[in-house]
Amino acid sequence: MKVQEGKVVSVYYEMYLESFDSEMVESAQKDNPHIFLFGSGEMLPSFEKGIENLQKGDSFKLEIKAADAFGEHDPDKVVEIPKEQFYEDGKFDSEVIFEGNVVPMKDQEGNHYEATILGVGPEKVRIDFNHPLAGEDLFITGGIDEVRDATPEELAHGHTHGDGCCH
Repeated sequence: MKVQEGKVVSVYYEMYLESFDSEMVESAQKDNPHIFLFGSGEMLPSFEKGIENLQKGDSFKLEIKAADAFGEHDPDKVVEIPKEQFYEDGKFDSEVIFEGNVVPMKDQEGNHYEATILGVGPEKVRIDFNHPLAGEDLFITGGIDEVRDATPEELAHGHTHGDGCCH
């Protein structure tokens, strides 16, 4: 069975940023693969294109340019927000808002973002709303562990169903 739209795919992989020989930044091991519904939007389109039509047991080696991964780093997504926006009960939330921390945030329209705190000043907090891997080329090696047909429920919900899902 081939990897294609409407299939549930189990993959194991290792992801590197600078080259295939650099430090690994993310992985899914064969004994605990990443399982997803192909074509559901969960994975990068460029990753899906790279594994499309592969079968169980096939391996892959992908180089995905930043523009086709998480985009180029956009300096306009680095902003300064008044420090008082991060006060709770009259006190600055220093347990969450500190340099280097990645925090979930929400804009006025209710969109969710992961943001990296770049610095905390006396009056402002400098935040980067770029994806943490924006501007990075991805180097991914791995293999296809399993391919199966998605159930009608998985197709209707747009994701795989595992333990504890959607009951």
